Amino acid sequence: MLPLRLDQLREKLRHFAAGAPLARAGRTFVPAPPWLARALPDGGFPIGVTELSSRAALGGTTLILSQAIALAQREPEVSCAWVDPEGTLHAPGLMQQGVELQRLLVVQPPRARLQAISVRIARSGAVALLAVDFHPVGGKSPPPPPRQQEDRWVRRLQLACEEGSTAALLVTDARVKQAAMLPVALKVQLEHVAPSRMLVTVLKERSGRVGQSMEVEFP
Repeated sequence: MLPLRLDQLREKLRHFAAGAPLARAGRTFVPAPPWLARALPDGGFPIGVTELSSRAALGGTTLILSQAIALAQREPEVSCAWVDPEGTLHAPGLMQQGVELQRLLVVQPPRARLQAISVRIARSGAVALLAVDFHPVGGKSPPPPPRQQEDRWVRRLQLACEEGSTAALLVTDARVKQAAMLPVALKVQLEHVAPSRMLVTVLKERSGRVGQSMEVEFP
């Protein structure tokens, strides 16, 4: 799995988008792994922005994203993307979860360009699911609180997702103190309670279905 250079991204998005119109038609959400789906309001991730929040941006997020990508790729012509600034992805681990690497765009931009690159990918219509490591995965200390410009960026990303029929999943660090939640369509908090059990709590949902909390067992 070779990450794309930024100068390759535009052509690759154009290539993937050319084969995606039928796959985009009528899409309202992308499926979540079955063990997680029962803890989510609609059993999947809506078109728009979902925030997956866990301590140090860990807590099973890579497993969730890998399995969600593999599920999305079961549809013919469906591709996905992962914005991975720190280069933490491991190709054998992705393949073990069933991910087809030839239909996964991996981009490793500098953090200063993460927001612009994510919006470009979401708007392109080339991918069904876009994973974004919004906070560093496994960071030793929490990132600074979100600024007003990050709220504006999430709103832009939401519009780009609606334009491109894309579900964007932002991985965030639960240690960050937020004065107010980011303007996402769905926010889910993940917390390990045992080696193979996770507490899943819905903190925000665009139609107001919040507060649902469920322990789930993951593979």
